[in-house]
Parts: sequence; structure tokens; C-alpha cells
Amino acid sequence: RKNQEVKLTNLIQIHRGSALNLQIESSDQILSQGSTPIKLILQNNGEQTLENISLPLYLNDKLTLTNLEPQKGLVEQNIWKIEELEPDEVTEIKATLLTQIPTSINDIDLNLTPEITINNTVIKQETITKDFLVSHPKVALIPSWQNNATQVSPGENLILNLNIKNEGNTDLSNLKILLP
Repeated sequence: RKNQEVKLTNLIQIHRGSALNLQIESSDQILSQGSTPIKLILQNNGEQTLENISLPLYLNDKLTLTNLEPQKGLVEQNIWKIEELEPDEVTEIKATLLTQIPTSINDIDLNLTPEITINNTVIKQETITKDFLVSHPKVALIPSWQNNATQVSPGENLILNLNIKNEGNTDLSNLKILLP
């Protein structure tokens, strides 16, 4: 007589793509040092209600999400958590993307992967990538006095010339110079 061991395993598999569709809405170009509005949109593409949905919002030291306003669910420890999404239901989170990007970087990717947790098993969905072009605006002002003057006498007017040089990687328009 032989002893027989039986093991049961729950197996969940998602075929033909993700049950969750993620879209990233934002401009294609961002400032190297600045902020940009961004919207993340999640949709349940499946035929079943999805529960225990999460979207990790960990980015990197160059990109940070702030002012998070979820339409549904809540954000805890940089994870957008949604209890459930009905079939074809759509929800979104609005935020501000803060950037601190070195001048050596001219494009940067934002990668986000939604997850579903079923029976304590995390099932990653399709990773969505948004590629941003990085603008590095930089202006140099080069002053010079008319006739290379080095001093001004009382009651005398001197003309100061300012040359503006665009040292960045993007076109600039509607420039203003404010002098104290």
C-alpha cells in the first residue's frame, strides 16, 4: 500500500493582454526643473469585477508625483489602492509631476505597472511607458556699457547694452527681463 500526497494550488492566468488598461495623459515635453500636470487613467477591460487593485507610484530621484487626487480609492505609501472596478469602469488620478533632471538627460521614461492581488498573489498587468522629451531652458545675459565706460559722472547718462544668449536646448519666446 502506498501513501499518496495531494497538493492543491490555485492557478490564475490572464490571457491576451491585461485585464487592466492604464493610460498616461500628459504633455510629451517637460522642463528639466519644474512641474507638469499628469493624469493616470485605469480601466477594467475584463468581464469580471476586479478587486484589490494597486498602482505603485514609485518613480525615481528625477521624477516625483505630488498633489495626488484619486477619483476612486486612496494613496498610501506611494501606492494607489482601489478596492474594486466593475467591468468597463474607468477611474483616474490627477497629479503633478515634479522634475529634477540633469542637463545631460534629454529624454526620460515614466514606467508604471498596475497590479491585481488575488489569494495573496500579485498579478502584474502590462507596464505602460511614457517617454518625455526634456527641455533645458537656459539664458545668459551679457552686459556691456556703451563706449566701454568704466565710470559715470553726476548727471551723466550711460547706455547699458544687454545681449541675450539662449544656452538651452529649446526655443524661447516672450522673454522678459526684470531689473531691480
